[in-house]
Amino acid sequence: MVDVNINAVVALGLYCIPHMQRGSHMINIASQASFQPLPYQNIYSSTKAFVRNYTRALHVELRDRGITATAVCPGWIQTGLYDRGLIGARKATSRFCGMVQPAGVAQKAVRDADKGKDISVYSLYVKLCHVLAKLLPQRCMIAIWLRQQHLS
Repeated sequence: MVDVNINAVVALGLYCIPHMQRGSHMINIASQASFQPLPYQNIYSSTKAFVRNYTRALHVELRDRGITATAVCPGWIQTGLYDRGLIGARKATSRFCGMVQPAGVAQKAVRDADKGKDISVYSLYVKLCHVLAKLLPQRCMIAIWLRQQHLS
């Protein structure tokens, strides 16, 4: 997971940036999980926090070249991944609140990149989570997550 979500994102950026022209967009997939630490998804949420922070910082660094870097922070996206990811562990993520279709997330990500935004947050539910993560202590966000997942 670290190799895919961190090392590959950095390597692809280092490879592509020298070839990008003014007006280009780099769109990296972070996650709602990047907003706070998530027990039982600790590596995933940590790697996605890296993607979000890396992309937003890169956005500033590339501004003079006219290149936009946008971190896409969707919540749960309806794909076949969840069926394969359910492993039957006693304590695991099992409640996928606010699930959305991939097309809506992708369309908003492209619109936000075209607007020069460094972050794209899709759906009212995820926007609320983003605001709460800025206002509440991480300990509270973790407690909310655990209750939502029926893990506390």
